[in-house]
Amino acid sequence: MAWPNFEQILLSLPSVAEIRGHRFMKSIRSRVVRACSKSIYLLIFLLAACQSPALLVAGSGDRDVIGYQDGAGNQVRFNNVRIAYQEGSRQGLFISDGENHRIRFMDASGKVTTFAGTGKTNTKAIQSKEIHSLNSDMFYPGAIHIRGNSLYFSSPGCIRKVDLSQSDENLQIETLHGSCMTEEEWEKIRNLPLSQPREVFQGTFQDMVVDESENIYGAQSSFVYKITKNGMVERVERYFENYMGMVMGDGGRPYVFFNEYPSGPSEQPEVDVFEIKNDNSARLIGKTKSTLTSITGDGKGGFYFVTPYYGEIFRLDQNLASIKIGVMPSSKDSMRTHFANSMAYSKRENKLYIADEASIYSVNLMEKKP
Repeated sequence: MAWPNFEQILLSLPSVAEIRGHRFMKSIRSRVVRACSKSIYLLIFLLAACQSPALLVAGSGDRDVIGYQDGAGNQVRFNNVRIAYQEGSRQGLFISDGENHRIRFMDASGKVTTFAGTGKTNTKAIQSKEIHSLNSDMFYPGAIHIRGNSLYFSSPGCIRKVDLSQSDENLQIETLHGSCMTEEEWEKIRNLPLSQPREVFQGTFQDMVVDESENIYGAQSSFVYKITKNGMVERVERYFENYMGMVMGDGGRPYVFFNEYPSGPSEQPEVDVFEIKNDNSARLIGKTKSTLTSITGDGKGGFYFVTPYYGEIFRLDQNLASIKIGVMPSSKDSMRTHFANSMAYSKRENKLYIADEASIYSVNLMEKKP
């Protein structure tokens, strides 16, 4: 909508300069025009002030500059990152560093250290279901989720857990479900068509959430699986074509975002939002116009997500209405940089964390903490 040209409107009024004096009317017109202009500029300033740029906190800032290195700031190197924030005993960001075959940790100061894993991918220790120390081998950790003091992460063939309430010397990795694969075993099955259903433990999860009954919901290509606490594997009834993301919704049920009709960056398709019921049925709860590459929740029914192509950061309220709150840094290859792998919300810091292949960014939120 174009702003009205107040100066033209005023100048079109009948002149009474001959009656009241030219100087007086000219002064009135000038003051009104200045006041309107200031109001417009103030509105633009306030809208811009509500948006926060995403700042690089760890990693190279370039998806092509990958590797493995602990430290702080742009000295750190990652390779295929997913993240989860823990508000409890450790208060920090846990990082699933897939191609480096490790779990890492970033504290409040921004320092990144290796939490678990050695980088070795073809040892018999990976296949063992025994409880391991943190200094043990693992292959390609993927989706990561934290509920309370429990850290869950998926690897090809299995789901594993760490009890974060334990002291450092007693921290251990437990294989909850499945049998973890080595890199050699994974290579034999990884090229199955994405549209072909496979056994849940023949792959790894893109996203994972855990409900209050410790049922694990994992997204794998266009399917969502439920793994109960006693290890039963069930598949959610609906096929989620063009899956976009999954997050724990208000009320403690998983929400799945997907688009049945994919489109390019110039279009605004409708994205369906389904709630997964306890009986594995899926109920449509609404639609939103915003496509996304990653999403996280604030635990109070609100969500945050990043759009593809443009790297815009939005907040989605309980009515699925979106408002832009920030933007990812520009890049010479923005079509790749802005495909966020993972997001996490910190209630303690009132901050968003956003991860791509090689970097982690943060956004300070302006609104009141939920």
